[in-house]
Amino acid sequence: MQRSNVGTLNFYRDSKGNEIDIIYEMGRDVYPIEVKAGATVANEFFKNIRNFFKIYPHTPYGGALIYGGKEPQLRTDIKVFTVWMIEEMIENIK
Repeated sequence: MQRSNVGTLNFYRDSKGNEIDIIYEMGRDVYPIEVKAGATVANEFFKNIRNFFKIYPHTPYGGALIYGGKEPQLRTDIKVFTVWMIEEMIENIK
């Protein structure tokens, strides 16, 4: 029997208003995910994830952005997925 990645979904928000839409927790590891409706990736979409990396540096899988566009991208340590690629995103967290 093959076991799939199973984790816990949460969100993050601190008293200063910094937030992450989805925190995918797998034991001690976390995978921050931002969700944006825009069809074009903008640099400001990465702000919250980069702030989270400063607060919680133990993110061995990096982070992800899900957006309303059509093309996946890779930005240093943040992978950009389309909304139709969510299952693929979860499968690639290893």
